[in-house]
Amino acid sequence: MNESLFKSITRCRICDETKISPILDLGNQPPANSLRGSLTDSLPFVPLSIVHCDNCKTVQLKETVKPEYLFSKYVWVTGTSSTVQTYSSFFCDEAVRHLPDRNLFIAEVASNDGTFLQRFKDKGHKVLGIDPARNIAQIAIEDR
Repeated sequence: MNESLFKSITRCRICDETKISPILDLGNQPPANSLRGSLTDSLPFVPLSIVHCDNCKTVQLKETVKPEYLFSKYVWVTGTSSTVQTYSSFFCDEAVRHLPDRNLFIAEVASNDGTFLQRFKDKGHKVLGIDPARNIAQIAIEDR
């Protein structure tokens, strides 16, 4: 376990309460997006546990993996999945159908390569994508 790779919280991320109760502990796990080149390569491990704030009732991860590790070489690109391609069109059509304003501004947090936003943009709406993975965000900027 690489303790310099993560920090554990002792207070609620929302209300700063110190009374946070454990809900689920999945033990030590490789962080998301941890891929290895071969089976002999070792992976870092961090605790993966969920806690509940006794005050504001927020459910949250107890450990925070450093963003530099998680997002510096992000590999999942949303648009490479045919299922996501299909669903993003369906999602856009349904969202537009249920929204009364036809001149929309859509912002997406964790927008990856902008696959979902592109559907709205194609329909003439303004979009803004926000993603911490610079390499993937650059794909969105260049391709869109």
